[in-house]
Amino acid sequence: VDQTFLAACALTASRTMQSILNLKPRLRSHYTAHQCVPSPSTKLSARGTSLLCGPVCSRVPRRRRNKICFGSVAQASKTTDSNLDHDNARDKAQPIRDTLLDDVGIGVHELSRDIGITDSAETLALSKEFSIPGCVRVADGRGGMPKVTLIHQSGSFCEVYLDGGNIHTWVLANGGEVFYAPDGTSYNRQTLNNWGTSLCFPQFGEGGKRPGTPPSEQLLPRDGLAKMLKWTISQTGVKDYGNGEFPYVTIEVCDTDTSRALWDKHFYLSMQVSLQHDALEISVSVKNTGMQQLEFAAALKSHLAVTDIEAPQTKFIGLKNCVYIDNAIHAAKPRVRYSDRSDSCRLHGATDRVFLSSKSETGVEVGTGCTVFVRDISSEDEHGYHDRALFNEWKESDAENYRWYAGIAIGAIGKLIKVDPGLTHTGVVRLEVHDLSHRAETMRRKSKYDRVSLQEITKRTSFAFHEEGLSKEFQ
Repeated sequence: VDQTFLAACALTASRTMQSILNLKPRLRSHYTAHQCVPSPSTKLSARGTSLLCGPVCSRVPRRRRNKICFGSVAQASKTTDSNLDHDNARDKAQPIRDTLLDDVGIGVHELSRDIGITDSAETLALSKEFSIPGCVRVADGRGGMPKVTLIHQSGSFCEVYLDGGNIHTWVLANGGEVFYAPDGTSYNRQTLNNWGTSLCFPQFGEGGKRPGTPPSEQLLPRDGLAKMLKWTISQTGVKDYGNGEFPYVTIEVCDTDTSRALWDKHFYLSMQVSLQHDALEISVSVKNTGMQQLEFAAALKSHLAVTDIEAPQTKFIGLKNCVYIDNAIHAAKPRVRYSDRSDSCRLHGATDRVFLSSKSETGVEVGTGCTVFVRDISSEDEHGYHDRALFNEWKESDAENYRWYAGIAIGAIGKLIKVDPGLTHTGVVRLEVHDLSHRAETMRRKSKYDRVSLQEITKRTSFAFHEEGLSKEFQ
């Protein structure tokens, strides 16, 4: 055997593996960094460009999108001889790269695996069935609980845990954390679902005489039963609406003996989470599988990371001229109140308010120049998610964490949803991150330029002409 040829092959294989390890440094840093949850000084977004893109439930075969995994390599700049040589070399190295991955027994999407966590046999089986290289990954996460990680080609990602159907983590392409989770917490099913974004069904809040309480013979757990159930994966894939491809996952759960012991109803829940560049689209479907009408509340409850909830830059927007019920001040018998005409409001203490029929564009200004908008994009034929809720336990109950998150929920809380036997209700919610910091800077510079220009105009020398001093054609 030609020793020179073997040496050249070994060198090529070494360089190829090194390039593979360097292809996704951003994702590797994300999965390592997500173990260290955001500190109080974490900024949500630097100056990311908003690329806004525009739910399916039928089961289709999984689509493997290997080209997404290596999308960054395929981005060419100018067509030069050196670039062509590089492309030819990469194409020749493709079989060697695939051989190396087969020998190791992993895919490139597994190079960013969580450190110190070994997947269970059940999770490995799910990963084999539902993972899509570079887009969707199934693995064990915090507390050894299985999760589905959606990875956008821009570098953003989110994590959906099957225990409770919780969307625990959402990280933008620039590394900014959108959801807040406390530092140093030992996670289990209960503590995990206290943060991120969780589904409240069939009850929102404490229940009793408060809004969001369905008819029931006994008191239900706070925020309902969905967070107590073990969800399963029904579908993963990649969608394309013409603005680029983005991954999605559909998880599902149905009533169990445990749920019927608390709420004697038959139902089937399906939730689809789609990750776009700077947006999450969440579709929640509830099917009545029983013989009686189903009446329930449904809401998505989010803990959004902010710089400081007490800072004047952190505020809720889009809640002016609304009717709301204050559960914090009047806990025994909630009182109806009216919000003022101001387009924004701030929190100054423990808050538990439900805003009824707030159909305007609502969101949270997180204090960094970014705004997280929370929108209901359900079909007009459906009973939409028109209500909003603001919550924060404040320093009296959570002195360690209350400053670093803004609690906002969107759903059908004040007016319960009614579904007849055999029918399905679907609500769709969209969370978008808009970076307005560069716009504010532009407006500041324009205002300064206008002031300077006005000053220059007033400083110009004025000339007074007398009529007799001008020629006849100018008189």
